[in-house]
Amino acid sequence: MQFSFTRLNHLFIKQWKENKKAYLLGLVAMPILMGVTSLIMAYSGEFSENTQTSFLVFGLLIIGGIFCSSLLSDYAPKPRAIRSLILPTTNLEKLLVAIIYGLIIFPIVYLLTVYPVILLVNHIDFEIFGNLNLLKAYTVEDKLGFLYATTTILSFVLLCSLFYRKFIFIKASLTFACLIFLLTMANSLLTNVIFSNSQPSKFSKEFTKSMASNSKTIDKAKLELTNSTPFGSLQFSDGSYEHYNISPDKNIKILSFIWAWLLMPLMLLACFYRLKEIEL
Repeated sequence: MQFSFTRLNHLFIKQWKENKKAYLLGLVAMPILMGVTSLIMAYSGEFSENTQTSFLVFGLLIIGGIFCSSLLSDYAPKPRAIRSLILPTTNLEKLLVAIIYGLIIFPIVYLLTVYPVILLVNHIDFEIFGNLNLLKAYTVEDKLGFLYATTTILSFVLLCSLFYRKFIFIKASLTFACLIFLLTMANSLLTNVIFSNSQPSKFSKEFTKSMASNSKTIDKAKLELTNSTPFGSLQFSDGSYEHYNISPDKNIKILSFIWAWLLMPLMLLACFYRLKEIEL
């Protein structure tokens, strides 16, 4: 069966008609829920710039995750999925409808309804509660990074919805947390093996000391690796409160950038082949 924009349009309309009441209810409930939560935070004096960002991101991930977990769940391997699987549509059309609703329309609707709430609460926070919390200003890079990171995680939820039958969002969240934990553990083990008996000056010519005392040089200091993040900086300590960081070089930054931008296309491709597998 060849791809058809007519079938795609019919499937898009079908999704809306079958879930219109739930979507409209969510459209009303979402700003109310976020408004009440943000007002409580502002009343307690905790509505700072960083809190506003966390509030916006976690709201999108939680509400968007619940929403995305329902978009492809009808095609998951379960008895009631047969009616959805026999629809005269291609797997690409099914996936595109989920992408349009979950990764394009929902983030736009979320930002259009929730960000004005943040603006209003920030005004109330200053005028009524008397808290001097500034409104968080976002650059173009911040906005692009925010949208791509959140839609990447939401595409992971779409993929999980094709594997789990019940409690999809909860299971997807646990799966994501386990993957992050395994990645962090693997990174920690790898860096400990590589750097455990080495001094950081051997690995970076740009490594400089930031100690108050000039009597101790970096070559004479005995430093131990204390912290590391995947594709991030390494932190060393000489046993005191002072810490020294080595940032990734350009090659590592380019590699991490490429890997990050490939994640969402790879997961959506996995969704497509999972749909084909279920259909067979």
